[in-house]
Amino acid sequence: LPQGIDVEFYARLVEALKSRGLPVLLDSEGEAMSAGMKAGPDMITPNKLEAEELVGHEFDDSRAEMFAVLSELAEMGPAEAAITLPEGCVAIVGEGSEQRILEAVIEPLDPISTVGSGDAFVAGYIAARYDGGSPEECLAYGVACGAESTQHLGAGRIDRGRAESLLGSVEVRQLQLPAEV
Repeated sequence: LPQGIDVEFYARLVEALKSRGLPVLLDSEGEAMSAGMKAGPDMITPNKLEAEELVGHEFDDSRAEMFAVLSELAEMGPAEAAITLPEGCVAIVGEGSEQRILEAVIEPLDPISTVGSGDAFVAGYIAARYDGGSPEECLAYGVACGAESTQHLGAGRIDRGRAESLLGSVEVRQLQLPAEV
């Protein structure tokens, strides 16, 4: 948030947008993210460090830990959550009996800069969602955009054609909940 803006700003914004029937993806950090999550955005997209801050503890990359953290995040207000990682993302999507865990991965490219790759993921995810994509298609396009953005200096820069060519390299699969969770 810009200096001087109340940490509850995103919460009020999420509530206002939701009251108008608009879908809301929240991507922030710290107290503003925690407050905004309570207003029930449709989706949040923290990176691993931001997710650790939100749930109040560190976690490893094991599937059991990821399932537990995604469940914790979903209980905090958002309908869906994707934790972005260098190799892609792990997400909890759907609601009720339709809820499932998806993993979208790509072989990491040799990065020039990773600054803004999470924002590029969000932009790709939203673009695919706007086009009516399934959760799998949205995550795949987000991962392709995030990966492609690492090939440029400057935040948020992507080559759309190159991002689309990377789609074939993104593997999306549904993960089965481990017995110990």
